[in-house]
Amino acid sequence: MDLLTMLASAIHDAKNQLHQILADATTLAQMHDPAVRIIAARLEHRSQALDRRLVALLGIYRLGREGLVSIAEHHVADLLNSVAVDWAGAVVVCDDDLVGYFDAALLRTLVSDALDNAQRFGRGQLLLTAHRADKSLVISIEDDGPGFSPDGPVGEEPADDQFSGGKLADGERSKSKASSDKVMAQTGLGLYLAAEVAKAHQNNGVTGHIERATSSQLGGAALRIHLP
Repeated sequence: MDLLTMLASAIHDAKNQLHQILADATTLAQMHDPAVRIIAARLEHRSQALDRRLVALLGIYRLGREGLVSIAEHHVADLLNSVAVDWAGAVVVCDDDLVGYFDAALLRTLVSDALDNAQRFGRGQLLLTAHRADKSLVISIEDDGPGFSPDGPVGEEPADDQFSGGKLADGERSKSKASSDKVMAQTGLGLYLAAEVAKAHQNNGVTGHIERATSSQLGGAALRIHLP
């Protein structure tokens, strides 16, 4: 058994353990104590988010191991709405008739991960939009936070000094190296994996990519996913 197979096996085991935690959280949510129910709801929400991350890792394992993507036609609004329901304050702006060709599981993971970062570093407003531009599908995840760091290219494997905190405000970049490393791991690696997922989508010589920008509506960060 090679290292990647062992990793996939460990992820499966972690998912099984997580499902038990979710079952316990459901039991706690039925108790009469309001404080316990609130904690149980938070535990359930975060456990579901972690479960999605583990599913994402399995998808990335499949992508790296076999180079396979399951591309099919999907209604974009359906996918965005299914993801946004788990994020308070998320607004979806997308034509119901808009369709795209993509791996739904991988794209759902990418959007969910971007929303997680947007919520963590933003101030509460989240915006999901999708439209066609130059024959490509463009999906944008936007927030009202301080925006992306100007340095650090997108789509390359992150080095120690490549990402200076992703979406940290200027005044926060002087914090301890431990804090910077933590945020780099949350945003830099996430951008790298997002770029790899986008690049896995190819059609007629056109390759998908991601773009870091500033939200014209919310003023914060905008992560744009371009798919052929």
